[in-house]
Amino acid sequence: MRTLTPSLLILLALAAAPLNAQTSGAWRYQGTLNERGAPFTGAVAFRVTPFPSEVGGKALAPAITYSNVQVHAGQFVLNMELPLLAIAEPWLGVEILAADGAASALPTRSKLAKNAGAACWALNGNAGTTPGTDFLGTTDLTRMTLRAGNFAFLSGELRSIPNPNGGFPLRAGPVVIAGSGGNSITSGVVGAAIGGGGGNNAASINNRVSDDWGVVAGGGDNVAGNDAAPTTDASFATVSGGSNNRATAAGSMVGGGVTNRSIGFATVVAGGFNSIASGQTATIAGGFGNQASGESSAVGGGVSNEASGQFATVPGGSGNSARAPNSMAAGKLANVRPTDSGTFIWSDASLGGVLSTAPNQFLIRATGGVGINTTETTLGGVTVGNPNDSDGLVNLGWSNNIARLRVGGTGTGGANGFVLQSISDQILLRAVDAGASARVGIGRNPTTYALEVQGEAFKTAGGGIWLTPSDERVKQDVQTLSGALQRLSALRPVSFHYTRDYLSAHPDASAGRQVSVIAQEYAKIYPDAVHSAAEPVPGAAKGAPNLLLVDLHPALVDSLSAVAQLAAQNALLEGEVKALRGAIDEISERLNQIERTAQ
Repeated sequence: MRTLTPSLLILLALAAAPLNAQTSGAWRYQGTLNERGAPFTGAVAFRVTPFPSEVGGKALAPAITYSNVQVHAGQFVLNMELPLLAIAEPWLGVEILAADGAASALPTRSKLAKNAGAACWALNGNAGTTPGTDFLGTTDLTRMTLRAGNFAFLSGELRSIPNPNGGFPLRAGPVVIAGSGGNSITSGVVGAAIGGGGGNNAASINNRVSDDWGVVAGGGDNVAGNDAAPTTDASFATVSGGSNNRATAAGSMVGGGVTNRSIGFATVVAGGFNSIASGQTATIAGGFGNQASGESSAVGGGVSNEASGQFATVPGGSGNSARAPNSMAAGKLANVRPTDSGTFIWSDASLGGVLSTAPNQFLIRATGGVGINTTETTLGGVTVGNPNDSDGLVNLGWSNNIARLRVGGTGTGGANGFVLQSISDQILLRAVDAGASARVGIGRNPTTYALEVQGEAFKTAGGGIWLTPSDERVKQDVQTLSGALQRLSALRPVSFHYTRDYLSAHPDASAGRQVSVIAQEYAKIYPDAVHSAAEPVPGAAKGAPNLLLVDLHPALVDSLSAVAQLAAQNALLEGEVKALRGAIDEISERLNQIERTAQ
């Protein structure tokens, strides 16, 4: 004898459903039928009897038998016609009839639910449903709950806040709660959702939404909303996960982490621990113990940082504070005062902090040095490198309490130097490092001497003078010059014009008549005062000797000696003239006496 085991597949109504719940006695009964634990396929006969209760009671109508009901892969649908009954939702007893007439009854009766809908849902899926028409759920505002292990894990309902003046509701929206059965959405809140998390046996870690359209995606002990009436003043708050996080202002968000607070309008704390974003539209990306209380301020991470100025930023580090509008503090213990708007501070990890002193500053503390276009730095210095040539450096720093500027590579070698040029690339100042022969050129490239000036030089009246060491204590083998007058007498001072070739090579040279000496002639009298320049003579043949330069200082000193010599000679002559005048006066007096006697 076959053993057929029927089982219901009614998930929500737990009963057969009426084809027309209002006027008809037609019902559809859907279920499964197994034979020795396997789905049955074939024809079978059912006998059904309506009763007034789940157990006991007298049949409400005679039993009705339905023969040749087709069962395919264990699935069957029984369309029944029942007479009008005395009660609206009777209980149905179901029996399966064997070929010999023996009956196998279903262990329990099924309630015929008047409002169960036109169809029931099978445990192994349904076919032939109509999108937009068929659905799993309720048609009223009653909450729908799904359970597993008899614990609720998902519930949903449509909430509507009536309009006291009638018409459309003030607010309406679905509410969904997933996860722990202890998770909750405050009464009167609409459009909110809890995605999971919480704990059935630990109320302290359940999640909660207290304002409209708020979301808690998961985690534990998280709250979206401010837990205060009305439910609209902290709407659209979100906590994505983590533990003990709070998003208590409209549009605020906590992404995760632990014990974070997003308490200003549209503020964000992405993660981390124990951080607070309170300024309107402020953001904290992560870290520990950070605060962003300024409007649209931001803290990128780190520890114990504060951005309290409007539009202030702390990208990270520790113990930094940007308390002024549009300020930034980064590194360690960089602090911008509230009055110093627009100030940026970068502070290294040295002991002690850096405090701003005025608005719109850019302060850098880098005890290891600052490098621009280079990684080679000096302690406490600023090094600027040529990105295409590491030798092109400018180094500014301190040495032995003296501010120093080092220009040109590593500071050694004839190729290192510094050029200050005009906008038209004319040389204004050039410094060349050649070891002991360092040179500076003003208006020209210095090739030979420590200081070379192109064009005229000017010294203000009453200003300083050119000085050289002349102390007798630094001199030895001192001799008085002699022959100075003879040497000066041998000089030939001349006036002249520079050649066209020279003026072409030196466009800043004067084209007017000049006065000086001829170097070749000067060399015969002062051979050590004539020098060969590093530049050739403009217009001269290739290989000709370079331009000659003269030092007029020996002639100047000779002039001093010649003046002294002439002064001595003049004094001697003045004495002789005085004696002659006395003699003449005496002769004149005698002549006068002779003339008087003769008379």
